[in-house]
Amino acid sequence: MTPGLDHVISTREELRAMYRRPSRLVAEKEQPSIDAATAAFIGRAPFVLVGTVGADGTADVSPRGGPSGFVQVLDASHVAIADLSGNNRLDTLENIVSNGQVGLLFMMPGQGETVRLNGAAYLSVDPTILQRFPSELKTPKLAIVVEVVGTFVHCAKAIQRSHIWDPESWAALADAPDGAEILSSSPRDLIVKILRHVFRRRVYGLEWFEIVHELVVQPAHDLADHLLDPCEIHQKPDGIELRPFQRHPHAIVVAVYVLALAAVTA
Repeated sequence: MTPGLDHVISTREELRAMYRRPSRLVAEKEQPSIDAATAAFIGRAPFVLVGTVGADGTADVSPRGGPSGFVQVLDASHVAIADLSGNNRLDTLENIVSNGQVGLLFMMPGQGETVRLNGAAYLSVDPTILQRFPSELKTPKLAIVVEVVGTFVHCAKAIQRSHIWDPESWAALADAPDGAEILSSSPRDLIVKILRHVFRRRVYGLEWFEIVHELVVQPAHDLADHLLDPCEIHQKPDGIELRPFQRHPHAIVVAVYVLALAAVTA
């Protein structure tokens, strides 16, 4: 039995009858364009949640983060988000290609208020846009450009209730499962399927550091990308540069786990 189906709110009228009307200030705070203060907030924000919907109606929310400036305000009606390296699932990008409607939630460390922005998105490879991002970022393959439909500041209640920026509240959450624990709880058949796909890729003829990347770093990154700042191979005019990753306490465990499973399942 599906929980709660016998007590469903199914109409807007039923829903509204349960809550008081929003104040005029709240109801009218949404604006159709980006003002100067909102532009400054977005330009400094190091983190944004991107909500999208696929062609089949399936919703998705993806975190995006980077140094201040990884989101650029192009003008009063458009923002551009650098598509930085990730796990290559491309959930957000594929949804934008097929649907295009997005909702953004910008967060600023230490601040309770957030900025919401809704609009129509498209993917752009325009060099004049890609070159606007901070110099410390590798030039992204593309940018997510959003044409603003509405934007407004969201009150601080949720942040205040969660105590997310309060270090004194973190100790009580120390026993929450981390990425390695969640990964180890995944169905073994799913992990084996992923590993077989990864390890059946051809590696013959590659240089040793490419083999290490193929067999160790990339599988660990794919299965626990949030535990690692990945080791990536970057093509340079004078050769290949191997950038080391910073190790999370569980990263080595995950890498060993990946190799051990691969040894018995490949």
